[in-house]
Amino acid sequence: ADAFADNFRVESVAEFAPLTRRQFDMLKTERDTYWPCNFHEDKYFESLVCGSHDLWSQANHDLQEKYMTRALNYAPQNGGVVVDPSSNTIIAEGHGTAGHPLHHTVMNLVDLVARTQGGGALNHTGHTDTLRYNKELREENVKKVKGSSSDSSNGVGASGQEEGEGEDRPTTSHNHLKRYGSIAQLSAVPKTGPYLCTGYDVYLSHEPCHMCSMALIHMRTRRVFYSSPSRDGALGTSDKIHTLNGLNHRYEVYSGILYPNGSPTSPALLRNCC
Repeated sequence: ADAFADNFRVESVAEFAPLTRRQFDMLKTERDTYWPCNFHEDKYFESLVCGSHDLWSQANHDLQEKYMTRALNYAPQNGGVVVDPSSNTIIAEGHGTAGHPLHHTVMNLVDLVARTQGGGALNHTGHTDTLRYNKELREENVKKVKGSSSDSSNGVGASGQEEGEGEDRPTTSHNHLKRYGSIAQLSAVPKTGPYLCTGYDVYLSHEPCHMCSMALIHMRTRRVFYSSPSRDGALGTSDKIHTLNGLNHRYEVYSGILYPNGSPTSPALLRNCC
């Protein structure tokens, strides 16, 4: 009994662990006593919150508006642009197929990006003038694949190493991971080029639906930027798919780019994803 104080009192404690230095400092200074907690600063997340990250620079701000303008230029159709931020190269751009239940903007972009890597499964993405992909990149990637296949047949990898050597040190022809960093669970970029949208940013005129949001996860997208919310949007309006537990990949989402002030935000007044 001597181990207990004579009087008990109610104290407020933090419901969640602090995520930023500011939250941690507030917890220490605004309360006489606080529940002990460990704080390990996430410098990348901190830089995003505090505005010191390169993402918020004027140069990047101008680029974001430039690419979003291209996506919005497909109006009245919903448009999109896929960009490699390591070189500011447009990989693919286009729009949804009017009247088709599955060929939304993102689904067409998936196929266009696949075409830059020697693939592509949808016939219409190869001959529609307003659906474009980087043909020079396609030629480069096809050559890489052929070169890799030729070297593999001789027991030598694309880097000149014997097969099995250096596998614990993934290589990349892009420097986006080093330049930017990311809280997203990015896959290593293969020596023959990225897997679909690994390391790429996707700009959309409208918030993607559940189908499109999951496709962006499968594509290993790095960041998604969209302008207008959608009635069936799954990245903020009706859901936040990219934050769900159990996903094998995550991407960052930024919204409202070039979305006019005073425009509708109520789901009842919005249009669908596509």
